Amino acid sequence: MHLIDLCGKIEQILRKGVRGKYPLSWDEDHITYSIFEELRNTFRYVEANDDSFENMKILWTGYKQKGTREKAFGDIALYIKIAYEDGDKLEGVAFLEAKKRYENKRTFNAIKRKQLKEIYKHAPHSMILLYDYEEIKRKSFWWAILPVSTHTAIVPLNVVLTIRKKDMTLYKFSSPLSYQLCFRYFRGRDLEFSKEAIQTAQGFMQKWGIPKCLITISIAYGRAEIDREFEINREMYLPIGNNLR
Repeated sequence: MHLIDLCGKIEQILRKGVRGKYPLSWDEDHITYSIFEELRNTFRYVEANDDSFENMKILWTGYKQKGTREKAFGDIALYIKIAYEDGDKLEGVAFLEAKKRYENKRTFNAIKRKQLKEIYKHAPHSMILLYDYEEIKRKSFWWAILPVSTHTAIVPLNVVLTIRKKDMTLYKFSSPLSYQLCFRYFRGRDLEFSKEAIQTAQGFMQKWGIPKCLITISIAYGRAEIDREFEINREMYLPIGNNLR
């Protein structure tokens, strides 16, 4: 499968997952668990190729935080390991804070500046993930390979802090989540590489809180071996699908 085709299939799952939750289940946590459970089920293991990179193997697993904690560090952490054919390796984390568009409004009222500043202090590459029940149409600033519309838009957290807005004007700074996954995160971009960030995602360091949802993604390029071992705190996380709803 070509990477562009994989991006399109991921976009279809995201679109269906978000639209299907409106209006009765229009809740950030419910949307998040559902779409990542479906991605895990569909692409538990997948191979893709790209014109500019070697063939790649991708392995997904998903977890949710046990119980309810007073303090969470972001809604989603993507804990990613990448192995390259020449022996290079990367291990990092992408933190996402999910926010829904409020019904019949143009705003994402749950965006709180104090919360974003706390996340940014420890994870400056973090992103805001915006869920919209209506289509977010492609504009001229989207590349031709991107889907013509999406329901899941990614905006850098530092942009949100700088622009000081929490409405649909943020879309002009956005990319679809499917693109961010396939063409940024899968290539080791926009990740946090600090020991503290990785241990927070794993659930071993809890002074900042831990993510509500943890997705582990292992990627191997070319003839590199895929790493199937992720060390996480099983006392903090359950596999997605266990008591999900």
